[in-house]
Amino acid sequence: MSYVLTCLLGILAGGVCVYVLLESKRKRLDEQQRQQEERIEYIAGLNADNAQLEQDKKAFYAKRISYTELQDENLILKRDLANIAVTVQKLTLDRDNQHESQDALRRQTDDLAARYLKDHVKWIGSYLTPSNFANCKRRLEKAISTTAPHNHGSSGTHDRNRSTRMPMFLRVRRVFLVCETRA
Repeated sequence: MSYVLTCLLGILAGGVCVYVLLESKRKRLDEQQRQQEERIEYIAGLNADNAQLEQDKKAFYAKRISYTELQDENLILKRDLANIAVTVQKLTLDRDNQHESQDALRRQTDDLAARYLKDHVKWIGSYLTPSNFANCKRRLEKAISTTAPHNHGSSGTHDRNRSTRMPMFLRVRRVFLVCETRA
């Protein structure tokens, strides 16, 4: 029996030794497994971050404009700007030409109106007598009202206002008085 007891004590001591030796290994393995799980979680987090980064990168590249597209658009804008500048220059020149032609026409109409009025004054002055003064006055007023827009710089509408015609009428009357005194 002592052999059995010694054997049992030996097995028990061997089991305790194996348990102590294996326990430290088991603790190390448990620690390694825990560290591996932490690393796996960390790597999974990195993979998720990497996937999010890739999605953000794809979204960014989808939104970005390539340099060649910008160059093409820049060329189009420069061409449009040059066309606008040419159009503005042309319109400016056209406007200047129109002003010149309008000034020339205005000068011609003013000259024609002045000649018309002068001829009427001469004609009425030569036929003016005491018996036809009212008729000559009416004709002279009609000539003055016809030429008044040209002589007073009106916008082209006949101004029949007596205050506008009066200075011209007084000038013509003075011319008549000079013509009468000469006759």
